[in-house]
Amino acid sequence: MTIKIADQFEVLTAAPIDDRMVIHKYDDLQYIDELVKYEGMVVYALLEKSRYILKDGNFVLIDPVIYESNEGYRLTQNAVTAISNTITTDNLPEGEANKYFALGRQQFLITAYNVLPNDHSPLDRLITTNFQLMQIEADAPCRVRIYASWDGRDNDIARAFGAAVDPDNGMFVDFVITTPNTVYNIAPSTMVFSESDSEFSRTRITITNLDVTQKEEINVTLTYVNFGIPQIESLD
Repeated sequence: MTIKIADQFEVLTAAPIDDRMVIHKYDDLQYIDELVKYEGMVVYALLEKSRYILKDGNFVLIDPVIYESNEGYRLTQNAVTAISNTITTDNLPEGEANKYFALGRQQFLITAYNVLPNDHSPLDRLITTNFQLMQIEADAPCRVRIYASWDGRDNDIARAFGAAVDPDNGMFVDFVITTPNTVYNIAPSTMVFSESDSEFSRTRITITNLDVTQKEEINVTLTYVNFGIPQIESLD
């Protein structure tokens, strides 16, 4: 008995662990022969520049961890969410597990000028669209509040410390510093984000002077891990 074979054919063997099939576009996934498919198979689509993995009989997009922008490589939002969800406190043991976060911390100085006792200084600052607040410090007794939006900040400005917060005001941080020049750990640490994910957004802050005298300057230092896009000044 003679078995007829095609003029051109491929001999399929066990594929190496980094093997992948290349197709022209996403729609071509449906034309892959069932005999070739296997659980965990990786396919690269040239048009979309994306990878897909066969999981439970369906091709699922492999979401990249980083992407390239005009300012270099950045984490995707899904990666940001996954990482931020693993951080619940600044009280982590020293060692390899804590190395990334120790290296990734940054500081931002906020200065309020000529603030009378018990008066408030609303401020807009260019920090980043998403960050995890780890520590806070100030050179004078004060209260520091951080919000997602300017209207939430303005609506909340007269609220006494400890009073119930209106959830619609989008307040992330309400911290009282009683001892100047002392680093306070924020535990559990707080995720702060701007109302918009645009680089032209602002971080909305209120600093209240809790001293008995007027302060020419109140300097507040935030220690944080950046998970977002650096905020910049709009030229408009």
